Amino acid sequence: MRNHHPSSGLARWLSLALVASAIRLTATEALPRSVRSFLDRHCLECHDAETKKGQLDFTALRLNLTNAENFSAWVKVHDRVRTGEMPPQKQPRPAAKELDRAMSVLAKELTASDAARQDRDGRVPVRRLNRVEFEHTLRDLLGVPGLKVLNDLPADGRSHGFDRAADALEFSFVHLDTYLAAVDRALDLATPDFVDRPPVSNTATGRGTTIARTATSVIWLFI
Repeated sequence: MRNHHPSSGLARWLSLALVASAIRLTATEALPRSVRSFLDRHCLECHDAETKKGQLDFTALRLNLTNAENFSAWVKVHDRVRTGEMPPQKQPRPAAKELDRAMSVLAKELTASDAARQDRDGRVPVRRLNRVEFEHTLRDLLGVPGLKVLNDLPADGRSHGFDRAADALEFSFVHLDTYLAAVDRALDLATPDFVDRPPVSNTATGRGTTIARTATSVIWLFI
């Protein structure tokens, strides 16, 4: 019967872990074939290790979308190619089908990675202005320092004692109606009820024209 040294099992486990890690790393950094082919044909001339225009080197850039900086770089690549900014107009244009195939594959990778990140970390909700911020904003925009609309708006929710947290600031049709009504009242206060017409004085020139003068303008009337 063979005796197995305890360290042999550990060594075997470490070897398997290293192999699995290497496989995972390769899968993470490998570009889809259509994307790699597109970059090789249309981008490497200006974005290789030697030229590196815009500090972008596709020979070194891997597809590691769990890294925020790497994800941002690939989003920029996708957007600039999709909008036609790249390759530059002076360069031969890629065939539409080739471009669409490569960018669709890249977009799928980016979307999947972003969805996985949201599932893992959650998503920051959009935050609206609370009552105090809304009132101050109207004062600044309309130049009415004494404007008061805060008490006409629904009370804001609170989260951990704060009324500026997005998860507590709900927004319903009631909020929409009352906020729009507050805007209407603020506009009424910021604008006069009527504007007096400036006085007009007519002066005949004796040449078949009349000059209509106001405080701010001169109008030539041909008669």
